[in-house]
Amino acid sequence: MAKKLKKYVISIIALFFLLLLSLFFKKIYTEYNLKKITQIQIQRDKFTSNKKTLAYLKRINKPKIDIDSDNQGSGNILYYVEKINGNYFDVTYIKSNEKIKLHSIFIHKK
Repeated sequence: MAKKLKKYVISIIALFFLLLLSLFFKKIYTEYNLKKITQIQIQRDKFTSNKKTLAYLKRINKPKIDIDSDNQGSGNILYYVEKINGNYFDVTYIKSNEKIKLHSIFIHKK
């Protein structure tokens, strides 16, 4: 009886560990994907912004992007705070047909 219980406990712990591991890798992949989308679309100027943000982004040769928040949006709107070459930005993505597109980017007001 004790051996069966021990096997069940080990199985439950292993499943829990695998679940955490899959969530961790999904988050890493999502962040990598969003960084890549942001880099490509900054170069193509295909997003909504203001003059101050556009002027800053056009000066950047190689954007170094860090995602500083989790998704604060809902539904098809993804909202993140990102650090691009030392400045913080409010970044919004739109998800449609399982594709994600940069929608808007604004310098984050302190």
